[in-house]
Amino acid sequence: MTDYAIVVGIDLYPGISPLQGAQRDADEFAAWLALPEGGGVDPANVARLTTGCFHPPMPARASQAQPTADQFRDRFTDIVTDDTGRVRTPAGRRLTLYFSGHGFMGNTTAIERAVYSANATTLAPDHIAATRYANWAVRAGLFDELVLICDACADLSLTTSIAEPILMPLVNAARAARVRTFYAYASPAGAKAREKPLGADKQVRGIFSYLLLEALRQAPGADDGCVMATHVRDYIHNAWPDIAGPDVLPPTIAVEPARDLLMARRPPTVKQPATAVTLMAVGAGAAEVVVLGGNGKECLTTTMAGGQADVSLPAGLYKAVVQGTGRSTLFQAIGEVTRVDIP
Repeated sequence: MTDYAIVVGIDLYPGISPLQGAQRDADEFAAWLALPEGGGVDPANVARLTTGCFHPPMPARASQAQPTADQFRDRFTDIVTDDTGRVRTPAGRRLTLYFSGHGFMGNTTAIERAVYSANATTLAPDHIAATRYANWAVRAGLFDELVLICDACADLSLTTSIAEPILMPLVNAARAARVRTFYAYASPAGAKAREKPLGADKQVRGIFSYLLLEALRQAPGADDGCVMATHVRDYIHNAWPDIAGPDVLPPTIAVEPARDLLMARRPPTVKQPATAVTLMAVGAGAAEVVVLGGNGKECLTTTMAGGQADVSLPAGLYKAVVQGTGRSTLFQAIGEVTRVDIP
């Protein structure tokens, strides 16, 4: 069966305030989706709704800015229906919905997000009900897998109410029970998503989208080369403090380990012998150092002698944390001997 994706990235918000990195994030994610070694989605099946698809020229009025919520719904219905307008069951193998822009969480108890469309204003806060579209497809059982990525704020800004998508209710409980899902939100409830200069070119990007793509491109997977959604989640959470800083709350990522999704493939891992690792933290004295594995779980704790500790670790990605100092670093154990300096 076929994979599909809709990628939304909005920088231009004449009725709210502009963003700098949303379209860049969307373009980079769409490019990854279409790579055979990436998402593996046929480019013809990746629908883009980004500022650059419509502007310039600049809209004469805020209400004329694009993309709009109606345009998203049109792309969505194009994917899930046939030429006569009837819903296709199944409609495909995986549907990926990606959003980068201004957003909010609504005033319900559900963990959900919506993203403002480009024509949103304080008077008419039009938006795309991102989570509700994803949930509708899951309840209908139209896809084997549903990936929802939302790099947007999760506070209440212009409106407190998320509009229900104008779609007929469709429920297939038997198929819905088998759908595997990966829902990833850039910020927890009530918090804002952040963007800043990142990468070798120091261009503004969303912190969450930047780490998501970094995880998809280089997160260590299983020995057979399969990079699962749980590997991506763990990579993001482990790298988050170093990239985002201590004051930016981590993202909310939901995936069931028992119903994991394949996100990328790497060449199978050639088993490496254990690596002798020397951990160095100048001035740390006899502090304890904790080593965390790629899944964020503690591998070992040891006491330094004069700011140095010698440990043995299987090949892999790790994080060393000097207790009580706020000092930490990511490192890779590979080869026979590795020295790690903890700044």
